[in-house]
Amino acid sequence: MKYSTQTNTLFFSTILLLLVSNIAFAASQPTVKGMRFWQSPDRTRVVIDLSGPVKQHVFSLKNPNRVVIDLPDTKFGLELDAINISSDLVSKIRKSQSGKDGGLRIVLDLKADSTPKTFALKPYLKFGHRLVIDLTNPNAAKAKRIIKPKAGNVIIAIDPGHGGEDPGGSSVNGKREKHITLNLAKKVVAELNTYPGVQAFLTRSGDYYVGLEKRTAIARKNRAHLFVSLHADAFPQDKRVRGSSVWTLSTKRSNSELGRWVARKANEDLLGVAEDVDLDDFDPQVAEVLVNLSQEYAIGSSIDVASMILEQIGRVGKLHSKKPRSESFAVLTTPGIPSVLVETGFISNSYDVKNLTSWSYQKKFAKALSKGLYAYLKKHPPEGTKLALKNLQHKVERGDTLSQIASTYGVTVTQIQKTNNLSNSTLRTGQTIEIPR
Repeated sequence: MKYSTQTNTLFFSTILLLLVSNIAFAASQPTVKGMRFWQSPDRTRVVIDLSGPVKQHVFSLKNPNRVVIDLPDTKFGLELDAINISSDLVSKIRKSQSGKDGGLRIVLDLKADSTPKTFALKPYLKFGHRLVIDLTNPNAAKAKRIIKPKAGNVIIAIDPGHGGEDPGGSSVNGKREKHITLNLAKKVVAELNTYPGVQAFLTRSGDYYVGLEKRTAIARKNRAHLFVSLHADAFPQDKRVRGSSVWTLSTKRSNSELGRWVARKANEDLLGVAEDVDLDDFDPQVAEVLVNLSQEYAIGSSIDVASMILEQIGRVGKLHSKKPRSESFAVLTTPGIPSVLVETGFISNSYDVKNLTSWSYQKKFAKALSKGLYAYLKKHPPEGTKLALKNLQHKVERGDTLSQIASTYGVTVTQIQKTNNLSNSTLRTGQTIEIPR
């Protein structure tokens, strides 16, 4: 049988077209580029990095408990063994690929039943398309991040900026803002909790993501009297910029390039979605008046808090600004709660990053920050707290010692020293000291 030149040309053209089409289809297929797990106190967050948008179908099954993630026309571009499953709920990952339609099925084997909450995210900053799956741990659902306040204590929320898949700023040598702020925040909380009448807590206690609105919601739920957010941002425009500063809320846009940069970085919500927040059922007009009044009080008080913090932290490190600065920070908008954002230093500056990653410097900074906060509380004690009550006074007599006085009044030596700013245990006859309640 003979073939004409025209027939041969048509045959090979068809084959070539099919090959090109297959190559183009394969290139356009979305690919799973990464899977990351983040464990918080009450849930596991699974983030799937994708090369393009997908139409996902996610559902749960029982006996055994598992979550199934179906991604049509999608390839799996990872090695399962390379995925770090840092989860209290997920025990294993399995996957299968359909040869017919290129569909991908990912199965998460669970230790307990959990209903997935899923949302897709478009590219944002350096992140591409992402599929986020939240799995609530039923065993931890009842243990919300609510502290048990001791009667009469001043409650302080310490907020470590960023966390989890939101690393914040990064230094040249790979140090992450999210780690610096958490380490420092833990030291601040430990130091504050040595002061009489003070109870501090963290808005996040580990390396996981907490949305901006959720952070302020945690402060409200715990009836915090003060809110302090810690950051260590990068300012790549000028790596010479260094030093600490304290920021308060402003409703006006800053004229400062640095101010706008700091605000934008602090206000960036990596996931771009609102977390679950409890809203009060006020009439809108009434709510607006209440918010405005409480925010005016909070802003005025925040400036006082910032001033006293600056006075103390300026003694242990360089200040970028000796006066409080203001900007429109989303994380400082909690009505009725004086709130400040402490820029502990700039991770883009070699001097600052050396200090911020030093255990001894962090300890000094935590002590100074805590001292500034306590100085404000002593001057402006919240109504109904122990600090609002007038302290007892003791006149030192010959032979008195701090340990004896502390035992008599049922307090500790450290508490008396902190209340009276005593650097040692030496007392003078006739000296009057305050006994904290």
